[in-house]
Amino acid sequence: MNQAPSDNCNPALAGILQRPTLLCFAIGAIVIALRLALLPVMPIPVPVIHDEFSYLLGAETFASGRITNPPHPMWVHFETFHVNMLPTYCSKYPPAQALTLAFGQVLFGQAWFGVCLSAGLMIAAFCWMLQGWVSPKAALLTTALAGIWCLSTYWMNSYWGGAVAALGGALLIGAVPRLARRIAIGPALAASAGIAVLANSRPYEGSLTVISSAAVLAWWLRREKRPLRALLDRRLIAPLVLVMLPVIAAMALYNYRATGNPILFPYAVNQKTYAASPHFYILPSIPEPAYRHESIRRFWEWDRKVYQDARSNPLNVILSFSSSMGPFYLFNPWGALAILGVLLGCTVETGFAALILLLPIFGLLLAKGVLPHYLAPVSGVLWILTAMAFERIARWWRGARKTRVLAILCFGGVSFGYYAAQILHVITTPKPAPQGVATRPLLIERLAKEGKRHLVIVHYGGAHYIHAEWVYNHADIDHSDVVWARDMGRERNRELLDYFRDRQAWLLEPDVDPLKLEPYPR
Repeated sequence: MNQAPSDNCNPALAGILQRPTLLCFAIGAIVIALRLALLPVMPIPVPVIHDEFSYLLGAETFASGRITNPPHPMWVHFETFHVNMLPTYCSKYPPAQALTLAFGQVLFGQAWFGVCLSAGLMIAAFCWMLQGWVSPKAALLTTALAGIWCLSTYWMNSYWGGAVAALGGALLIGAVPRLARRIAIGPALAASAGIAVLANSRPYEGSLTVISSAAVLAWWLRREKRPLRALLDRRLIAPLVLVMLPVIAAMALYNYRATGNPILFPYAVNQKTYAASPHFYILPSIPEPAYRHESIRRFWEWDRKVYQDARSNPLNVILSFSSSMGPFYLFNPWGALAILGVLLGCTVETGFAALILLLPIFGLLLAKGVLPHYLAPVSGVLWILTAMAFERIARWWRGARKTRVLAILCFGGVSFGYYAAQILHVITTPKPAPQGVATRPLLIERLAKEGKRHLVIVHYGGAHYIHAEWVYNHADIDHSDVVWARDMGRERNRELLDYFRDRQAWLLEPDVDPLKLEPYPR
């Protein structure tokens, strides 16, 4: 664990390994540079998922210098998923991902560059984390694999998140073995920063990661026959207080401005306003709210069905968890190596790393549904197990026969080739013409060419796919070139048309093939 470079190491490689912090940032920068180099064949992604539009609303709000936006007089026409209309107009999600997107928006004019930067920082944090758990060479090899993996995932190729929470988790988990060896200010600051990121990206799973990491650290100290009062050392407590006090104050301010209550999160307001079932299936059912729009009612009806299926048979939760997490985390060379690392021999460090996983996984098994980025705070643990597998294979290598060496080389080639093939598949697959919500930017571009401001009233058909949502607006609705609104019938639409009387009004029917856009009859 965190060993010095081997004496028989190549001199150039030994020189690189002797600069661990520089190495971390260098690998992160290489990942960013590779993704930017792929832009001609892997362009900047187009947002299509509900959550992406909500995060982009938060990013635009922050980029405009505001914490939240005042409610719009016509807000009832603009209601949509994962967005609060009252008491203020804002994203329901914690602010870390939106702040990252805002950084890209302000500095580079495009929010996705914030995604790219966060993914590079995640890889740099993985490298630092691994250096605390395994040898420098194993950390470098594993980080290289993680970098290739990152290029092929939606964590880098969408606005949905994952990298920010994984970055926070890596800082926290990487501090555990360092603090177990010696309480020092550096690892304590890293852990505190990781906790702050988790609190503002994935607070539920992040809190479970904090608890499990603290428990492992305490157990590790006991195993080393060191007193638990070391956890109260001022070199650990002082950085935690210095980092978390301003973070907690900023979170309270954000909540106060967004909801009017410093301890009431926008997410809780959104759940109370729209949710037809609790997030955890172990909780009793709740009354269905009154909805003003049929498509919103259908969406939350679908969500309620997921809750009822989970509550009627908890096995459905396990199957859902496996089908979501398995392909992303385990059914690939990365996951295979992590499993192999455990099977080849469970050391104390392997057990400690695996224990950090248990509580977050158990916590997610209480939820009615999960997605891969829900487990992002502890995703670094799987890379730790992968690196431990590399270390065991290296020890096996020294006494292996030629056939075993050949098998190892083949497995390593498959591991790196798998993700390279994933990226190559994305590059070489013919791109179909955009359909559905993916055509939204093209429609905005078409309307912009007319040189006017526009109001697009969206009318869905009875068979509309509830996850294809068109009604999302900018943070400053009144000054947007294109405003999107729901069709509420001719009588209710009249107030909207009167409010935006200076705009060209359109009726959009996205469920008609081909998509139908015509002037709205005034």
